Amino acid sequence: MASRLFRHLVDFSLVIASSVLLVLSFPSFNLGFLAWIGLLPLLIAINGKSLKNSFFLSLICGAVFFFGVFYWILEVPKYVDVHESLLALYLGCVFGFFYFGSYFGFFGLAYTAVSKRLGITQALFAAPFIWVSLEYIRSNLSFLSLPWALLAHSQYQYPSVIQIVSLAGTRLYTHIFQNSQGNKSLPTSLC
Repeated sequence: MASRLFRHLVDFSLVIASSVLLVLSFPSFNLGFLAWIGLLPLLIAINGKSLKNSFFLSLICGAVFFFGVFYWILEVPKYVDVHESLLALYLGCVFGFFYFGSYFGFFGLAYTAVSKRLGITQALFAAPFIWVSLEYIRSNLSFLSLPWALLAHSQYQYPSVIQIVSLAGTRLYTHIFQNSQGNKSLPTSLC
């Protein structure tokens, strides 16, 4: 019982660490290099988990990430004035964070499904395709689209690195991100 509780605590800590690393890579913290390793703790946390647990852990990661990236929305004066009640404001924000966090959840779900079906190595190679597909859907899904906080956006301080965006857009750049993280976690996943 204690070891199970400890394992849940470790998984939750890895998920929070992943969220914090990703948040720190965006403005106003401007530590873009952290985005290159930001998803590694999440991949470690969901490795070998059930589909349900992977979805839940990834959803929490996404909700914390979007809260960290969009913390400023609660401080915008006109936004607060429009909402009569602060409870409605906070409930709306929580709903938004979990809605956009669900894209992380679907990533964890798809990654785990591929991992269980084809193995960890193939899942690590599929991860960039899954992530980029979900970023594309999140950026273009009708009135619910949110083309902000894509992984490639965290690299705005490195002009020599982001020149690839001029060739194929942010999706190729994000694919390269994910591929590098999958390759870094490959040796640890085989242990």
